[in-house]
Amino acid sequence: MTKRSRATAAALVATCFAALLLAVPAAAAPKPRPMRSPAPAGSAEPNLTVGARGLVLSWIAHGETQKSLQYAVLEGAAWSEPRTVVESPDLLANWADFPSVVQLPGGSYIAHWLRKRPGGRYAYDALIAPSADGVSWPAGRTA
Repeated sequence: MTKRSRATAAALVATCFAALLLAVPAAAAPKPRPMRSPAPAGSAEPNLTVGARGLVLSWIAHGETQKSLQYAVLEGAAWSEPRTVVESPDLLANWADFPSVVQLPGGSYIAHWLRKRPGGRYAYDALIAPSADGVSWPAGRTA
């Protein structure tokens, strides 16, 4: 890419960004407000998704001997009570590989997580599970 092409591309991106900012009236933009996280202290690997009925926040909660994939749904101005998808000492998560819970268009849910496997430092399986109501979750199946 030539120097002129880069400058043209940068100008185009800046113009599009400015147009987007001007297209949304300031009164229509929601004002940020502080909220208490539904995740317990010591939780890690948060993931925020947009579902059919609102925002879904998932995380890994660390217990004394178990880890659990949990989530809550933003209902109006408050988070729902946390729900547990799976609990296991073998849950794996790090900055690059973390679980998620997604609400599908019909209101059902699907979750995925990683499970450590014997045989090596980086050996793990990806599991997936659906839930019709977000409360009852079957055992995960290898993806």
